Amino acid sequence: MTRSRARKEVDSKATSRNSEQRTDHHMWPTSRLVQVAKSEKTNIKSAIKKHHEHWHTLFENKTPLEAVIFVIEQMAPLGYFTKVEIHASYDGTDEVYTCTYPGTAVRPQYVRPAQYEAWYHLFGQKDWIFAIKEMIQNWAPAGAFSYFRLESVHRDREVIVTSDVS
Repeated sequence: MTRSRARKEVDSKATSRNSEQRTDHHMWPTSRLVQVAKSEKTNIKSAIKKHHEHWHTLFENKTPLEAVIFVIEQMAPLGYFTKVEIHASYDGTDEVYTCTYPGTAVRPQYVRPAQYEAWYHLFGQKDWIFAIKEMIQNWAPAGAFSYFRLESVHRDREVIVTSDVS
């Protein structure tokens, strides 16, 4: 085996190992915590490093609820969601987000191309409504969302995702 071919094989194995490397993701950004200890294990998720990087490219330092609202109000196509109700509480805060026909609002923020690319890496071709369900169930501390109901009319069919996640 030539030296360059052996080096390529070693590099390939290292790349494969690095792609599965895991890191701690603080689901509620530690810089935003007030009452919960920054090292609280219920706030830490072990994530594949690349997914963790894509999450922060997409949502920067947003809380899980802010990330969900960003998708609903800024990323999903206008008119995709017909009704949304989300109850969230964590770190001493209780919040309720409700919106009827949120896709009709004016979109003041600009979603960068890198954010859309990060979305694709995290959620692929998943419908917006099911990606948000995944965000609520897998990218937020347990119990942070006590209830959610998302309604959408997509491809001429009504889709309702609701869950009592507590």
